[in-house]
Amino acid sequence: MDDENHYYQFKMVTDRQKLHINRTNTFNNLIKQLKQNNFDELKNSINSQLKTASAFSIIRKRQIIFNPKNDLVDKISRSLLIKSKFELFDLAPVSIVGDGNCFFRSLSKALYGEEKYDVEIRYRTLVEMILRKDEFLEYAKQQKIDWFYNLSPSIDKLNEEEVFIEQIFNCSKLDSWSTLWHIFSAQAFSIDICLVYPTIKKYQINSMIEYLNGTIRCLDRSIQGPVRIFWSNSNDEKLECPAWKANHFICLLPYRKINYDEIIIKNKIEMENEKRLLSDSSQVTKSQSRPSIKKIKPYINFNNNYDQTNSNFNTLEFENDVFDMDKIKFEAEDSFQKSSLSWNENRDMSLIEQDEKLEHSESTESASTDEELSPLSNSLSPIHPNKSLSIESVSDHLDCQDETEKKNSNFKNVDLQTFHFFDAIRIAFTENSVQSLPKSVDKNSLFCIDLNVFKEGDVLADDNGAYKEYGNKTKIYKIASNNGSLLVEKIDSKIIDNDFLNVFKCTKVFYKSISIDNFIRKSIKISKFNDTKSFNIMILAYVWKKKICLNNLELKVHGNSTINSHPYVRMSKTALDKVKEESIKIGSASLNYNTMIECASKDEFSLGEYPRSISQLYKYKSLQKKYKNNASSKDEYADLLINRQKSDFVRSVNFDRYGFTAIMFDQQQFVDLIRFGGSEKNFSIINIDTTFKLGRYYVTYLTFRNLSLNYNGTDCYPTFMGPVMVHVKRDFDTYLRFALELKHYSACVKLDIEKIKCIITDDDEALHGAFKTVFTRTNFMLCCNHMRKDIYKILNDYNLKDEEKEEIIQLIFGINGDRSKSLITSEDSEIYADRANKLLESTVI
Repeated sequence: MDDENHYYQFKMVTDRQKLHINRTNTFNNLIKQLKQNNFDELKNSINSQLKTASAFSIIRKRQIIFNPKNDLVDKISRSLLIKSKFELFDLAPVSIVGDGNCFFRSLSKALYGEEKYDVEIRYRTLVEMILRKDEFLEYAKQQKIDWFYNLSPSIDKLNEEEVFIEQIFNCSKLDSWSTLWHIFSAQAFSIDICLVYPTIKKYQINSMIEYLNGTIRCLDRSIQGPVRIFWSNSNDEKLECPAWKANHFICLLPYRKINYDEIIIKNKIEMENEKRLLSDSSQVTKSQSRPSIKKIKPYINFNNNYDQTNSNFNTLEFENDVFDMDKIKFEAEDSFQKSSLSWNENRDMSLIEQDEKLEHSESTESASTDEELSPLSNSLSPIHPNKSLSIESVSDHLDCQDETEKKNSNFKNVDLQTFHFFDAIRIAFTENSVQSLPKSVDKNSLFCIDLNVFKEGDVLADDNGAYKEYGNKTKIYKIASNNGSLLVEKIDSKIIDNDFLNVFKCTKVFYKSISIDNFIRKSIKISKFNDTKSFNIMILAYVWKKKICLNNLELKVHGNSTINSHPYVRMSKTALDKVKEESIKIGSASLNYNTMIECASKDEFSLGEYPRSISQLYKYKSLQKKYKNNASSKDEYADLLINRQKSDFVRSVNFDRYGFTAIMFDQQQFVDLIRFGGSEKNFSIINIDTTFKLGRYYVTYLTFRNLSLNYNGTDCYPTFMGPVMVHVKRDFDTYLRFALELKHYSACVKLDIEKIKCIITDDDEALHGAFKTVFTRTNFMLCCNHMRKDIYKILNDYNLKDEEKEEIIQLIFGINGDRSKSLITSEDSEIYADRANKLLESTVI
């Protein structure tokens, strides 16, 4: 019975105990004193130690976030996360020492913010495995998790129980490697351990990779939330290599502090009220970190793409004008072929999977197709909305055409390396538009996109990271159709008439990838000059400058980022509009942010559809509020007077030829100032200070201690801001205006501001004198820091050594932590005179 009580005490979760060196030393000694000849002896040792160990209960899990000042990002793990399929963009892979204790060090870091408590975690795991051996073995059998045994580095001839006992002995030895059996520390600390195993390929259900990405849930009850542990490698980031294997554990920490459990509960309640089911946010959608475009509706008409192409021709007005010799003529294709490729089979594939299928079909297809056929010939066949025009040899999938039709093909000999305006014009008027946007494109590809269907900001927000613009240019063309031919003429933008028929504006913008210099995105937008709604097409090409084509673009962190280390992906225009819409909604910003994450994960959007952080919602809420409320004109003073009427925060504004003052505070600030500064028993000293010059302005503000609050775990009171004055001059009249405004408002609200017990100012005579004139019943003191600086200045005028100066300063102000015997802490005039005389006697100048 005593052993049960000790074990119960040992398993309790408490907030009263703290992590300290004695606790660490105790667990180090306990694990070293274990007898390990056989299992029974080891179990008896544990039982005999439980009385000592039970004095140390489990300290409750803290909310640990990534601290860029103290924590290092594991670069190899970050690279593995980028290459893998997980959308853990809000988590940082933290570097962990690889000394055989990496698993327990990772748990220590995730639970308590430091790695040095790994021995205690190892010991608690060992206790749990020994005392609950039969329960864990039975659990493993019921759950049919044979992969525990398969992945344990043991002799094949051992049975399940022998494997488990062997892992117990491994756990009892310091610096011994951890295995899957040791993740039962989830039971030791009442937590869920979410495992993350990197993989490029999408794993199958019930596969080994799926189990390695599973969650080990607490069998009793999870009362401390999840901890995320990442399978990594200490020196190998080549995840695409078949020989890659994990040999290291690290933990994943969030970039920001958030109560996920509370938000999820609130989210579910709100969604249920709206009769919308929402899955648990801890179950991350299984999709790639650079996911494919989302599933689409079936294509409307695959058999007759002539109608689609002809619709683009219909936007052109037929003219009988005679063009000059410098006009460029393109022959339009008269016949349209049907593709033999089964688009229905490819509808749900990602771009990469479809390209792999095409490459496989090239090797098995007959080589009878004419080599002179243009790679863009398949543009005349039905275009699957999710499929790019692969430059390799998509023409192999076309039905046979006679030689004449091939030579007249409108897409003959198009080279993406030299792809330019005329190529784009030719494709824009003869090519089907896609029905879903390309997002994860890493091969030579071409797309025709209707900007009346998709927003341009959504088109340019792909999952390939950041780009750098270059080669921007705009040209004006007159484009007409005559007997099935395209007639194109460049015209001068200065002579454009709005009624001029068939005038099109062509804008070229090229982008170079920040991640890889050889990867380029070319965009050419073609729109009708006086009516973009009738025709607005963008031709988008992804091009490798050299023949080297990498399967994975390694994304980089944003160049301006100093804290976050996750890769940068541009947000789409739709997602940004959604953030702005959610930011002004009433309710919890955390809840709104979590809802956006849930919806994006549920619908398998690209990374550009996710909000970057909750700070975006705060930012746009403040910006929209600012732009909505504030007037703006060329007269700054008129704007000031108009905007002041929209809020009572600005109490008074005064300006003349040489001066300007604006006094600001709300009623709660003023009430708290008197409430805490004028309390009879325990009052806060009011501090008045003028900050540094902000441009041509000064800011003078009052601060006080909020005596009704404490910093968590301490007896210290937080500092709150009181009334503020913005001004351009630091004279007596300016500060007197500030003090009189406070006195005037106190009379209006019938609160006696002179109840304030004590005010501290610096040595500014104007500030000190102005407030002392108004607050006649208040005690005034000078700031010690300013007094110390003034005395130092006086001592510098004398020939004193630094040690002598420091001795005088200590006699007057004391030292940090002990000011009880200093001159400034004298309790009455007699003590002050006595200490002053001793100071004079001990100091010879």
